[in-house]
Amino acid sequence: MVTTAGEIAIWRRCYRDKQTGERWLLLDDALGLEPHRRLSPQLRSHAIAWATETSYRRAASLLHACVPEVSAMAIWEEPHLAKRETAQEAVVTDAEMTRKVEAAAS
Repeated sequence: MVTTAGEIAIWRRCYRDKQTGERWLLLDDALGLEPHRRLSPQLRSHAIAWATETSYRRAASLLHACVPEVSAMAIWEEPHLAKRETAQEAVVTDAEMTRKVEAAAS
């Protein structure tokens, strides 16, 4: 994981439910880490802010001055992942509203 203090390595164990086969990382759940994310939440917010104001390469060079482990590709991913998460939240909200309307109509 890359933070504002630099890159840190986190060793964690993957657990699997024998009945369902579902896998999860308890440490990720405890720390609130999201899957497939390299940047810390604070660094991610900086990356998204700079990526919306300038090019991904320029945003990466700005972050690279503080944290050398940040690439232009990492900057490119953050706004796209944030947009996808926002769209998924909107779908969940729409589904909840549909259920409320259907329940009120019955």
